[in-house]
Amino acid sequence: MTLETRADDATNSPEPLWPGFSQRTFPIEDPLGRDASLGAATPHPEMFPGESEIAALQHVNAAVSCSEDPGRAVHAGLRSSLAVTHATVGSLWLFQSDGALVRVAHAGLTKAYLDEFASRPDWIAVQHRILAQPDVVTQSDAEESPQETVRLNLPPGIHSTIAIPLRTRGLRVGALLLGNPQPDWASKHSLGFLRTLGEILAGALDSARLVADLRSSKELHVGLLGAAHDAIVLVGPDGNITEANSALERLLGRARKSVLGRPMSEFLRLQDRSVFDDLIVRLISSGTPIVGEARTIVTRDGGSVSVVLNATRFTEAAGDVRGAVIVIHDQREHRAAERLVHDAHDQLTHLLRHLDVGVALLNRADLTIVEHNPALARMCDASDLDQRRFPGLLPAREWTEVSGLLERALAAGGARTLDDLEVRLPGRAPMFWTVTLAPLQPQGGGPVTHLVLTAADITGRRDLEERYRHAQKMEAVGTLAGGIAHEFNNLLTAILGNVTLSLLDLPEDHPLSPGLRDCESAAQRAADLTRQLLGFGRRTPMRTRPTDLREVVAESLPLVGRVVDPRISIERNDEPGLWTSLADPAHIGQAFMNLCVNARDAMPEGGRLRVATRNVPAGQLPDREGEYVMLEVSDTGQGIAPEVLERIYEPFFTTRGPNHGPGLGLSVVYGIAEQHGGWIECKSAPGEGTSFRLYLPRFVAQPAEALPEPGRGEVVLVVDDEESVRTLAKSVLERLGYQVRQAADGIEALALVRENASAVHIVVLDQTMPRMSGVETLAELRRIAPGLPVILTSGYEPGGGPQGGDGGTADGFLPKPYPPDSLSRLVRQLLDSRPRPADTRAARKRGGAAGLTGGARND
Repeated sequence: MTLETRADDATNSPEPLWPGFSQRTFPIEDPLGRDASLGAATPHPEMFPGESEIAALQHVNAAVSCSEDPGRAVHAGLRSSLAVTHATVGSLWLFQSDGALVRVAHAGLTKAYLDEFASRPDWIAVQHRILAQPDVVTQSDAEESPQETVRLNLPPGIHSTIAIPLRTRGLRVGALLLGNPQPDWASKHSLGFLRTLGEILAGALDSARLVADLRSSKELHVGLLGAAHDAIVLVGPDGNITEANSALERLLGRARKSVLGRPMSEFLRLQDRSVFDDLIVRLISSGTPIVGEARTIVTRDGGSVSVVLNATRFTEAAGDVRGAVIVIHDQREHRAAERLVHDAHDQLTHLLRHLDVGVALLNRADLTIVEHNPALARMCDASDLDQRRFPGLLPAREWTEVSGLLERALAAGGARTLDDLEVRLPGRAPMFWTVTLAPLQPQGGGPVTHLVLTAADITGRRDLEERYRHAQKMEAVGTLAGGIAHEFNNLLTAILGNVTLSLLDLPEDHPLSPGLRDCESAAQRAADLTRQLLGFGRRTPMRTRPTDLREVVAESLPLVGRVVDPRISIERNDEPGLWTSLADPAHIGQAFMNLCVNARDAMPEGGRLRVATRNVPAGQLPDREGEYVMLEVSDTGQGIAPEVLERIYEPFFTTRGPNHGPGLGLSVVYGIAEQHGGWIECKSAPGEGTSFRLYLPRFVAQPAEALPEPGRGEVVLVVDDEESVRTLAKSVLERLGYQVRQAADGIEALALVRENASAVHIVVLDQTMPRMSGVETLAELRRIAPGLPVILTSGYEPGGGPQGGDGGTADGFLPKPYPPDSLSRLVRQLLDSRPRPADTRAARKRGGAAGLTGGARND
C-alpha cells in the first residue's frame, strides 16, 4: 500500500541501512512480495485504538520476540500490529543485505491493487521517501493535504493510513504501513504508541536477524567442517589434537575419540615427526604458516598415505593463541577422484556428442540454452545454440505446444513428454519430434532454476511405421491372391493332366491334336499367371525352365500399355535368333514390369520407353565369363543423380513421396537377377534418361530324363479334396500299372491306413484340405505308419497357405499343377528308394503304362 508523501523529502537519509535478512535465512525472489500475503488478521477484541496501549505493545513484543525464525517473525510482527491497531490492510517493507527494499508481508491487499502498484514506474522512489520519514506519518481523507505533499492512490475503500518508520540501533530497518476504511481511525492512535510500536517491531526483527545469522553461521561452519574432503585438525600449543573432523577418521582408520589428546606427529612416518614438531613450534611462536608440506601418514593397519599439509595459527578475538589449524589433503584420493571425474566427463561428453537425440540444458528464467549437444543443433538447423532462447528456434505454432508441455512439467515436478510434434522449419521438409522436458531438481530442495530438454527426430520411425502398415496391407492382399492361385492350381492340375493324357492317346495327325496342344499351352500360361499371384503374396520361390524372353515381353507389354501415360510411346527391338535363357517366367515378368513402371515415373511429361533383347556372346563382357541373354529397358526421362544412383537398389529407398509405393521395385529386380545367377546394370545421368540392363545366363540343353518305369501293382493312396485332381492322378497311375485308392480328406485317409497299413505302399497327399489339413494328416501317418512314403502336393509352396505348417517331413513335394510324368517319376523314385518285401502280384493295365513310357499307343 502507499500513502501521500512530501514532494521535497530527501530520498537519501544520513542513517545507515539495516543489513537485512540474508538470502540463506530469508530468501526473497519478488521485491514486491505479491505472494507474501497473510490473509485477513483478526482485530484484538480487548485493544481499541487509543486504549490499552501498553497491553497492545506488550502483545506485539511477545508475538515477535518469541519468533527466532525470520519468516515467522515477519508474519508475527505484521499480524500482531494489525490486531492491536485494528487496521484492515497493511504491509511490511524491509531493507535487505544488498540494499534492496522489499515487501516481505502484506494483508488485505487485492491482487488488482498489487498488480497496479507493481506497474508504477516510481514505486521504489516513493517507498524510499516513506522510509526516509523521520517520524510517524498519518493521513486521512478528512484532512486536507498540504500543498507540498503528493497524494498517491490508496487501496480501494481505505480512507485513513499510518506510516511507521522502523529503526533500531541507529539503522533504518524499513517501514510498517497500515490502513483502515474509517477516516478518523489514524487519529485515534497516539504518536507515542505508534513510535514505540515501530521501535519494538524493529528491535524484534533485528534480534531475529542476529539469531538467524548466528545459527546459520554455526550450521554452515559445522556443515563445512563435516563435509570437507580433507582432514581438518585443531592442535593446541603443545601439538596435541584438540578437535578433528570425520575426514581424519577415514584417513587414519581410527575413531575420532581415540586420537583426541594425542600428538599429531604420532601419526606421521617416523622420519617426519621431528621435522613436523619443529614446524608447529615455529608456526605457533611466530605465525609462519605451513604451506604444501609433503609428508606421509601411517594408518591404523600400518599402511602409508602420501598427504600434503597446510597449517595456520589459530587465535581468539582477544588475540590469544589457541594453537594451529592443520588441513591434511589425501593426494591418493584426490588423484583417484580426479581420474574418475575426468573419465566420467569424457564419457558423458562422448555420449552426448554422438547421441542421435538432441539434448539441452535450459535456464528456467528466460529459457536460454546453457549447454547443448550437436544433435540438437542439427535438428534446429543452426551451427551454435549457446545463449539462444529455445522459443526463438521454433515456429509460433510449435512453441505453443512446447510451452504447454513446459507448464505441465513444472506443475508435476517431473518429466513430461510430447509425442509426434510436427516441426516446420524454414527451408526444410516437415519433421516429427518427440520432446521431453524435465525440471532439474536441486539437491536438498529449493526452486528449480534449470530444465533438461531432449528432442528426438522420429520422422524416419514414422516413415517405417507407415511402410510397415503398407506391408501389412500388401500381405493381406497377397494372402487373398495366394488363395485364388491355389484354387486355380487345383483346376489347372486336372486340365493339364487330362490334356496331356488325351494327347498321349491320340495320333500326331489327329484333327484334335493342334487344339489340345493350344489348350495345353494356354493352361501352362495360366499356371504361370497363378505362380505370379503366388509370388505377389511372397508364397513361391523361383522355378526356372527354358524361357524365351521375347515371349515374356510379349505377354507383359499389353499390361504395361495400360499402366503408362498415353504420352509415352513404347518401342521394341528383339534380336533375331535370341537364345533361350534358364529363367522363371513369372519372376522375370515381375522384374520387367517393375522396370517399366520405374521408367514411367521418370517421364511425367511423356517420352519414349524402349524395350530390347539381344544375345551377349562370351568375351563381350570384360569381367564376365559365359554367354548371356540381355533384357534392356530404357527411357528418355529425367535421369538419376550420381549420389542417388549409388542407392537405387536399397530396400525402401525412394526419391518419391510416401504415396508412390514403398521403394521396393528395384530391390526386387536386383534380387530376381541374383537368384537367376545374373545381374542388373544401370546407366543414367541427370537430363539424359536411364537404361537398365538385366543379364540372364543362356540355357544349355541337358540330356532328356529317362522315362519313368511302370508300376508293379503297388497301391497308391491319393488324398485330395478336389475330385478332378483325384480322378487325374488315378488315371495317370493306373495307366502305369499301379493300384489307386482315393480319399477326400485326411480323416478318410487315416481310416484306410489304420484298416490295413501294409496294403498301402505310398500316399499322394494334398496339403490344404477341409476338416483335417495335409500337414496334420502327415504327422498322424508318421505316427501310425512310420515307413510309409508320403508325397505332399499343393498349389502353394511347402509350408505355405492358410493352413501353414512345415511340410519338410514329407518324402517329396509336387507343386500344382503338376504334369503326369512328374507324378509318375516321383512315385517310382520313392518306391524304389525304400526297399520293401517282394510283391508277387501281377502288374495291372500294362497297356496304359506303355502310353507314358514310350510304348505303343492305343489308337
